[in-house]
Amino acid sequence: MNESICIDPDDQALRLATAVSRLRAGLRDARWEVTDLSMTQIAILRFLDTQGGGTAAAIAVAEHISPQAVAQQLRGLKDLGYIETEPDVNDRRKTNISLTERGRSLLRAVLESREAWLSRAIEATVLPEERADLERAVGILERLVEQMAGRDRGPMLPRADAVKESEDAQFRSGQKFREADSRTL
Repeated sequence: MNESICIDPDDQALRLATAVSRLRAGLRDARWEVTDLSMTQIAILRFLDTQGGGTAAAIAVAEHISPQAVAQQLRGLKDLGYIETEPDVNDRRKTNISLTERGRSLLRAVLESREAWLSRAIEATVLPEERADLERAVGILERLVEQMAGRDRGPMLPRADAVKESEDAQFRSGQKFREADSRTL
């Protein structure tokens, strides 16, 4: 018998969400080895790095924070020498923001500290004979992330085989017929 049929998907989803949340917290906290910047400030530096720069409005939209909060964070980052600003040549109302070399160095150090933290955690926790299982789990999580990124946060479509199993079970139990009868009354 296939053991995945016996696993409660709601329980599995809750356990996965909890584990991912705790893992994210550990990765976030790893930054303390390098800097005392807030997660919002690190997110702004990452945005500027990945986008090659941007405006305060673009940062606010991408990071889901208010323009006022972005302005406050940018002032702090500029005072620390992690970003620089210059007027947009095409639209003087806009200010372009980019990372300084100091900002790039800090961001690299933060990302390296996170990777080092996770590597140490894997080394200390995952047995050598479990490494292949971890690799398979990472592949599954990557597929899950791709699936979630491609949808509009609406309900996930069930796998075709799961729908078929559910329909077969309902038919065998007579539930389909009872449901149809109750709708016609």
